[in-house]
Amino acid sequence: MFRILIISLGGTIGMNRDNVFKAGIPHNDADTFITRLNELNHIDLNIKLESKSFCNLPSGSLDFKILSEVLEYAKNSIDNGVNSIIITQGTDTIEESSFFFNLFWDRKESVIFCGAMRMDGEFAYDGLWNLNSSILLACNPNSINRGVLVVSGDRIFSANWIKKVYSTFIDAFDGLHLEGVVLENKPMFFANPLKRITYKLPKNDKKILFLEQNLSENNEILNMWENFDGIVINGFGSGHVSAKSMDLIRKVKIPIIVTSRVVFGFCTKETYGYNGSEIDLQNSGVIINRILDSKKARILFWCILGNNLDLSEFERFENSLILS
Repeated sequence: MFRILIISLGGTIGMNRDNVFKAGIPHNDADTFITRLNELNHIDLNIKLESKSFCNLPSGSLDFKILSEVLEYAKNSIDNGVNSIIITQGTDTIEESSFFFNLFWDRKESVIFCGAMRMDGEFAYDGLWNLNSSILLACNPNSINRGVLVVSGDRIFSANWIKKVYSTFIDAFDGLHLEGVVLENKPMFFANPLKRITYKLPKNDKKILFLEQNLSENNEILNMWENFDGIVINGFGSGHVSAKSMDLIRKVKIPIIVTSRVVFGFCTKETYGYNGSEIDLQNSGVIINRILDSKKARILFWCILGNNLDLSEFERFENSLILS
């Protein structure tokens, strides 16, 4: 018997439109999902679905503490014979939650995140569809050793690359790399698993200031750097800041990471040399994050600082994501 644990955290996938409030409210949990799936008679008899309703929160209200507790529960479940984990949550932060999990998931068994863009009871409710695709993926032996995956609309994404690019469209996600698809109820993968780097959960919580560069921006909050442990700046283009921000950055005495604010943006390291460019930033001790977007870089930064690791760990992690 193949055991799959469904952990529900809340989000649109677990909401129903209330007739009184005329708005979405929490309704479904892991037990409800299993009941609904069994009613459809799509589940193989050799699969045992188990449930854990961990919380019922909009995804913006999840935090590292909650996710850490879910992580430990999931690891213990695997140690006690569960074969795969599916986690349902809201789509607004699923790219962050899945990446968080991926950093600390040191098991070969798969973890699959899924959500929904439509509430239960609405036309084209996609929650059960994504759950069914996640179950098919969980049972596939090729999902082993791939870390954390996210399923949406029959597309399979790695937690490292997934991005939410639309706030309301049902096809809300994209990524630099598509891990695979679910076609005719069969998962198909397009690449072999890469060697993964995982970490221990940090024992020390760190405060990370997040800023974004904008035209004629006001970044005087950089003068308050002593209240933080690190700073992530979502920069222009391929990793740049304004001359005004550069003057402030030179005075900061804590680690700074710069990313690109472009949706699918890479940061360069040796192309531009003007005031506020990537070369100027590096000469001032700033780390240029080449590949990860700002949301994921912030989580990795929190992990590195909390584990008292050298900042060169950024480059080591990035190198693990590329073939050459």
